[in-house]
Amino acid sequence: MMLAADTFPQQENGLRLPAPAQLRAQLPLTAAQARKIASQRQTVRRIVHGADHRLLVVTGPCSLHDGAAAQEYARRLLRLQAEVADQLYLVMRAYCEKPRSCLGWKGLLHQDLQAAPASLQEQACAGLHASRQLLLQLSSIGLPLAVECLDPVAAHYFTDLPAWGAIGARTTESQTHRELASALPYAIGFKNASNGAFDSAVAGIAAAAAAHSRFGLDEQGHAAVLSTPGNPDGHLILRGGALGPNYDAQNVRAACRAQEAARLYGRRLIVDCSHGNCNKQHQQQITVALELGRRIAAGEEGIGGLMLESFLEGGRCDWQGGAAQPFGCSITDPCLSWDDTRALLLMLAAELRAAGWRGAAPEQEP
Repeated sequence: MMLAADTFPQQENGLRLPAPAQLRAQLPLTAAQARKIASQRQTVRRIVHGADHRLLVVTGPCSLHDGAAAQEYARRLLRLQAEVADQLYLVMRAYCEKPRSCLGWKGLLHQDLQAAPASLQEQACAGLHASRQLLLQLSSIGLPLAVECLDPVAAHYFTDLPAWGAIGARTTESQTHRELASALPYAIGFKNASNGAFDSAVAGIAAAAAAHSRFGLDEQGHAAVLSTPGNPDGHLILRGGALGPNYDAQNVRAACRAQEAARLYGRRLIVDCSHGNCNKQHQQQITVALELGRRIAAGEEGIGGLMLESFLEGGRCDWQGGAAQPFGCSITDPCLSWDDTRALLLMLAAELRAAGWRGAAPEQEP
């Protein structure tokens, strides 16, 4: 629902946002949710560092645009988690920001497509509110959530919600985003650059592990110089690039050696089965994931998880608005259907189980 324009005080060149603390007070986590998120974050950390041998699977729509469809996906994913919990740890991809190489819809954070028409400034102010509200609703269903950390200012409003985050290929070289990752209280994956090289991502992980002073917002919404503690849980995401896929065993070994050379010891990496690794053919995500499963079951080390773009309906569609929009169909990158996703993850878990993969019995989460 679009908020009234007078909710956000007018300034000379825009609308004033609420302070991070103010928005959290308006849309708070419950104590039970906070405890559960803390436990989910710890599980993700254990997987990244190899203490929990399950595979982390980050799966969900390319970007969130329909709250009802997103919640239906979350409920289905939660039921599936019970069937694969000995081998896989499922995290729902809940991206409210969409990076753009040129123009286009930038995600729910900037524009709620289901809200009434308004100025771009009003849309962004209301989108901030709508994004936190939807993430709270998804969190209450019970799954850990994954986000892409794109806008450094907006990140201040959501630091209490995700269990895992990603720095994208377009921003992995950005010092601003490295310092942002240094401040965040959950594990962060750095994607290789869009050309496919992963040296800049490894440098980003090392930079994020250090303490920094950075410009940002304090809890009262004032511009401030903030101190960051350093994030010890950064890791690499292989997502392919301009030269093609990079999830093959040779690239995985090279990436693991690059992390070790940077003294990032024991970090398992994540493979994004989408983007360059599937040559932008969404159904090929299945081929990529099953190959990874076979290699891991055969003893390949270094891979800690995978990412999928998946929604209720397969493919993508252009935004039509209202009832004309197919329910649960991506309006950005094409996705695997729910049926294909479920079948894939059941197959992956079964193959690992049959091979005697060292899946861990999950710790009880609150």
